[in-house]
Parts: sequence; C-alpha cells; structure tokens
Amino acid sequence: RGEGHRPVVNDPGSVARARRVVARLHHRLQDRLPAPAVPSHIIVVPGFAADRTGVVRRDALPGPDPSIDPAQPHQEPSTPTETAVAAIWSEALGRDRVGVHDDFFALGGHSLLGSEVMDRVRRQYEVNVPLSLLFESPTVSAVARYLDELLAKPRAASVPALRRIDRSALRRPRPAESAESAPSKENQ
Repeated sequence: RGEGHRPVVNDPGSVARARRVVARLHHRLQDRLPAPAVPSHIIVVPGFAADRTGVVRRDALPGPDPSIDPAQPHQEPSTPTETAVAAIWSEALGRDRVGVHDDFFALGGHSLLGSEVMDRVRRQYEVNVPLSLLFESPTVSAVARYLDELLAKPRAASVPALRRIDRSALRRPRPAESAESAPSKENQ
C-alpha cells in the first residue's frame, strides 16, 4: 500500500474489486482442487479479530451468506422425484429450500453427509444408488434424473430379505466342566 493510503468505507469500486478477486480465486481453486474441496463461500474481510496472544477469534468471523448464489437462479423442483430428493437434501443440509440446480457441496455438504443423503435416497426408493453419483453430478436434477431412469427400467424379481433362522436346537451341547478342574478365584 502506498503512502497516504486510506481505505474508503463506501467505495463502490472496492466492492467490484472484491467480487473480481473472489471470482478469480474461486476459478483458480476449481482448477486445482477436487470439487468437494472447493470452498462454497469466500468472504472478503477487512481484518481479523484476535485475542491478546494474536490468535484469531473464530466466533468473531463472519458467517457465509445463507442466500443462494445469485449467479444461479433458484429453481423449484418440478417432478415428484426432484421434490423428494430436494426434501432429503434440505433436511440433511439444514436449509429451508434447495433448488434443482444447487450444488450439494456448494450448499455445505461433504462426503460423510453425502453418504447419509444417498443412503436415505436408497431407502426411500429401494434401489442401489452409488455414492459416486453425488460426486460426479452433485445437483438435485442430476440425482433425480438418474433415479427416474433407474426406476423406468424393468426390475428383476426382488430378492427376499434375509431372515435369521433359529439354530439353537442344532447346536451340540458342550461338555460340562467339573467343579474340580475349573480354576477357583482363591488359586489365582
């Protein structure tokens, strides 16, 4: 910074510069990192609140803007499958609404939450949905399209669920140990 530099609080140019920097940084991270590792939000802050020892106070950091990315307009689910998948995502991510083009990882999802979400989808639709689908196509519309295609195919006869059989009557009785051969607590 040059001598005499004084930040202007209400400088419209600074907002535009910050947006350009954030967009460039986000683009570079997308080029260099796997999709789940790219941060969903990047926030420009003027400084960090620190305690006396210089440690950044995390509770003083601003949180991400809960609004959906304005670059991608929100689109409500239009099919029953999209509605069901969006409801599962919404519940798992703790969001009021999830659009069909919203990225699971950009909304704050991660791999463990992804496996939970896909397990809920498996249970609801009773079909095998690979977790890799979420990493390859992390939108509600893509998952719903996959489910619709899978459900449209003729299904093989369902395999009956495994059930436990009581085999206790088939077990051989163990020879009883005599009281003399069993070690007592006093001899140990």
